[in-house]
Amino acid sequence: DESAFKWYLEAAKRDNADVMYKLAECYKNGIGVDQNDESAFKWYLEAAKRDNADAMYKLAECYKNSIGGIKSNIDAFKWYSKAAERENAGASFELGVYYEKGIVVKSNIDLAIKYFKKAANLGNSNAMYRLGMMYEYGKGVESDINQAMEWFQKSAEKGNVEAMSAVGYWCIFGEFKNEKMEEWLLKAAEQGDIDAMYYLSEYYESGVEEKRDINKSFEWAFEAAKQKQEDAMCRVASCYETGKGVPQDFEKALDWYEKVVEMRLLDDKKREDAIYKIISYYEEGTKVPQ
Repeated sequence: DESAFKWYLEAAKRDNADVMYKLAECYKNGIGVDQNDESAFKWYLEAAKRDNADAMYKLAECYKNSIGGIKSNIDAFKWYSKAAERENAGASFELGVYYEKGIVVKSNIDLAIKYFKKAANLGNSNAMYRLGMMYEYGKGVESDINQAMEWFQKSAEKGNVEAMSAVGYWCIFGEFKNEKMEEWLLKAAEQGDIDAMYYLSEYYESGVEEKRDINKSFEWAFEAAKQKQEDAMCRVASCYETGKGVPQDFEKALDWYEKVVEMRLLDDKKREDAIYKIISYYEEGTKVPQ
């Protein structure tokens, strides 16, 4: 509040790095004072110069995202490095990203993995998820889906939405089991993860028998399809065509098949199948308005 801010300001003038960081947070989030990115940047910098690791990380974020000053990935990398040396989990993760993608440094997957593991061991769920992806695709490590799932599950336990979706995928389409899978997919879907929405549709259509519900399957496919999830769009078109989980409606089926064709990112097979469906509809004549 305003009283706390006033005392933070007074204490910050006495060279207290921790208070300077709190003052920067007040300016960044508009707590007890009008929100001001430039002032937040100034106090993050002052606290970082005085060895506050959290301020170093936030200062790097400012440079990376052009908050309160100029955008500079070079300066961001410098401050992420300093913060990571002081065991800051977020900074360690970001260094992993910089080394993985070759941002201002030469791409180095070994260093990327080193920093992802450091961040993961410090509790960073994004790093856990990224490690899972590396083990899944064999990037810099030998492909190992069991290792991937271990990291996905650790990340999901910490609330990472992408990891929740990944666990769902491997439980539905792979041979893994996790009693929290449905719960995690629902959480991820409710937070807008369109792949999780599609996986839920698949789960309710063809998962464990006692959970099957074609109406729920269609509902989640439709939610994902509205946001252009490609597999979901194909499923919605098919559901309208067959009347599975929704009243049969050939006009709506045709509309969704046409939307599938318009999606230029789809693989050729799905797009080709949709084109042939559209052709058959017009050739038969009875399924579409004349």
